[in-house]
Amino acid sequence: MAGNSRFSSTNGLKLFRLIVDGGGEICRKHLRTFYLENSLLKSDLSNRRQLLATLLSKKVIFADQWQLLFPPSGLEPDIETFDITLLITLLRNICNLTPPCQGWKTDPSPSDKSTAANLLRIKNHRNNIAHIANTRSVSSDEFETLWNEISNVFMELGMDISEINRLKDAPLDKESCEKLQHMVENVLARLKEVAELVEKANENSQEILELVKNDKKVQNSN
Repeated sequence: MAGNSRFSSTNGLKLFRLIVDGGGEICRKHLRTFYLENSLLKSDLSNRRQLLATLLSKKVIFADQWQLLFPPSGLEPDIETFDITLLITLLRNICNLTPPCQGWKTDPSPSDKSTAANLLRIKNHRNNIAHIANTRSVSSDEFETLWNEISNVFMELGMDISEINRLKDAPLDKESCEKLQHMVENVLARLKEVAELVEKANENSQEILELVKNDKKVQNSN
């Protein structure tokens, strides 16, 4: 039993690898159902460029992701280079995937087993695991619990248990750990940037409300 309470500094990164590798491939698989060829994706992205530019301005898409969608070289975009956030953004906004029952901005209810709900769970797990991997070690018990939760979502979306087990058994060398840690930090940096943007927008909204209230007071006094 003592072994089950053991903490490991790599457990968090191993969970993050499961999300990045397994979750990323699942999202790519679903995007490929809409675009069997990269040329079809390139055409549709060009037709939706204005919409995507709006998402870029709102930090839904980031500059480096924009480069992947519209390579400066003029080549076709490569789905293999898209991360989970970009893949889900495209499925949601370009492919018009039917949203989860409670929408995209709320945690899916346990009873919602739709494709969209499970894709959203992957994204939420990715964000949660990134925070965990960057701040603390993960015990073996917690590792097993989180691994099973994520694996269940993957299997709901059609991933074979043998591939999940392969990711679990595969060792993590120093180079892989460093690469995953860099990816974790990148995810957290983007989440922070989005949070700051939302906070600023809320502050601006509050300022506008105050101006409207003050204007009404002046009008009433006249």
